[in-house]
Amino acid sequence: MLAWSVIDFGRTMGSELGHAVRAVIWGTDYLLKATATNNVVYVQVGDTISDHNCWERPKDMDTLRTVYKINRNHPGSDVAGETVAALAAALIVFRSRDPTFAVVCLLL
Repeated sequence: MLAWSVIDFGRTMGSELGHAVRAVIWGTDYLLKATATNNVVYVQVGDTISDHNCWERPKDMDTLRTVYKINRNHPGSDVAGETVAALAAALIVFRSRDPTFAVVCLLL
């Protein structure tokens, strides 16, 4: 969502555009690490009840974050599709700002 905000509204973000772009880099780096193994996507799933009952910062939460491996034997096309869509949006953000990084987003 942040990448699409930069794409659609970056011209009006003023001095905050740089912060938004850095946040997109941070999120994209996470997704690239989660997809570093060919034909595998690693995902984490929280617990809806405990997540919504907690008012801490995400980095301070100690609730269970189960990690799943999505591959041919363990399907998860919904999360794989969302991951690819996020990387495609990042590619659009970076194709003129950092073409080398944009290509990395494309190689998934």
